[in-house]
Amino acid sequence: MCNLTASVHGAGQLPCTVADNVAQGMELLSSTTGVDLAQLLQGIAGRGTAKIPEQVGPSTPAPAEPSRIKVDTTE
Repeated sequence: MCNLTASVHGAGQLPCTVADNVAQGMELLSSTTGVDLAQLLQGIAGRGTAKIPEQVGPSTPAPAEPSRIKVDTTE
């Protein structure tokens, strides 16, 4: 929590204000809807990362485009 006894002005106060507003918003959401956002986010985070499904068969690389660079072979 922010130190409310210290006099803080300007841009230095912004992180404190944002943190207070987020805390108040979460409390308001919980009291009006019954949804505990912190618990909900912890549950989502606890699921881990999404897994990419395995490919069905071996992957084949895309065919290479023919080179358009001319090489002088007359030497």
